[in-house]
Amino acid sequence: MHEIDDQSNIQSAEKGQTDDGLGQPNPLTTDEVVRRGQEALERKRRSYDDWMFIGEALQVGRTEVMRAVHTNQPTGGRYEKRMAEWLFARSFHLIDKCTRNHLLECLQNRADIAQWRACLTEAEQFSFNHPTTVLRKWRQATAVPDPNAPRKPSTVSKLKDSIIQLEEENHRMRREIACAGGDLWAPRDTADDIATVMLGKLSPNKAERVARAILQQLTDNKARACARSKRPAKQVDGESQTHDPR
Repeated sequence: MHEIDDQSNIQSAEKGQTDDGLGQPNPLTTDEVVRRGQEALERKRRSYDDWMFIGEALQVGRTEVMRAVHTNQPTGGRYEKRMAEWLFARSFHLIDKCTRNHLLECLQNRADIAQWRACLTEAEQFSFNHPTTVLRKWRQATAVPDPNAPRKPSTVSKLKDSIIQLEEENHRMRREIACAGGDLWAPRDTADDIATVMLGKLSPNKAERVARAILQQLTDNKARACARSKRPAKQVDGESQTHDPR
């Protein structure tokens, strides 16, 4: 679609006319369009119409540069270099690239945006001037909901989830109160549950020391058990207690 639009712009420029973003020839010459955009650029408080004038000038520059580098797409190293030179020579480089892109997109959707702006209040029309703001507000107002998108939870659903969480927390607290003075876990609890309770009661450093102590005691217990299994049988009067079956 952009390729068709750009080819149309090049053909109009070759005839000494510019495109106004609506697919209709602009009666002004390209120099007049650029000059009008420069005048709008100099105004400190720019209206939406001023931004459109700047956008038309940028469209002229894009078309001229594309024709000069023999391309029908505004991309590529040669295009970028020539376009930067065109912008700098006419002071349009003062507008950042993001704003220029938003402005050109506003120009491409000029008719739809104009229809949307007609439904705004005067205060909103006065406030929504910058291309980035206009594009964002227009998209929000005209966005088509995705029927497959997951529905956002309602306020009632959020309240129900909060109640469930509170009830679970209350149950846990009652269990801890009932176990006060005794164990906070039972032998049937999983290792992860026991670890969670311990971490909830101990500081990180204390929990780490307890874990190391448990591992050390397990190691010591295994060592003692191993030593007992290797201990020789007791002897009585120098003889083994083991009786000869004969």
